[in-house]
Amino acid sequence: PVFIAGSNLNFWPLNRFLRFRQWGAFFIDRERIKRGTRQEKLRYKKELESDMISVLIKGRSLLNFSEGGRSYSGRIMEIVKTGILGYILKAVMLMKSLNRELLGVNIAIKYDNRVEERVFPGLERARARKNQVIRTIEYYGLDTYAFLTRPFCRNKGNVYINFSSPYSLMDFDISHKKCLADFLQEDIK
Repeated sequence: PVFIAGSNLNFWPLNRFLRFRQWGAFFIDRERIKRGTRQEKLRYKKELESDMISVLIKGRSLLNFSEGGRSYSGRIMEIVKTGILGYILKAVMLMKSLNRELLGVNIAIKYDNRVEERVFPGLERARARKNQVIRTIEYYGLDTYAFLTRPFCRNKGNVYINFSSPYSLMDFDISHKKCLADFLQEDIK
C-alpha cells in the first residue's frame, strides 16, 4: 500500500533509519501548498493530483489519514482533511470511464491511555509557538521523550483496530467531496 505522509517526516536522520519511501510513503509538502505564488501552489496541487490518481489507477491501495495526525483533544474525526478526498473522487470518475470499481475501507484506531498522552498538552503549546526553531525543538523533543520512555512503562495499554465493510466509492457524488467526508466522519466515529 501507499500511504500519505507529511514531508516533515522526511528529514535526516529519521529518513536514514526509517525507510518510509520503501514502505510506501508518499510525501506531501504542506508548506508548498501554504506558501508561494498562486501558480506554484496550483502546479504542486496538480502534481499531487496526478500522482494520487496514478497510484489508484495502477491498482495500489492508498492509506489516507483523513483526520490528519493524532487527535490531541481526544475528539474523534473533529476535522476531516478533504484535499486527498478530492483527488480520490477524480480517480473514481476516471475509473468509472474505464468501467472499473474503486472500493474504500474505513479504519478506526483507538488505544488505551499511554505515556504519549501526558505530553500532548506540551505538544499543543509547541505547535502554537511563532518561532519555528523553538517550536520544532520543543515538539520533537517532547515527542521523542514520550516514545523513548514508553518501553519502561508498566502499562503499555491495548490497541483496538476496527475495519468497516468495503464500500464502493462509485456511490458518492464525485462533484461534492463533502459527501464523502461526512460519510467518513460518521462511519469512523
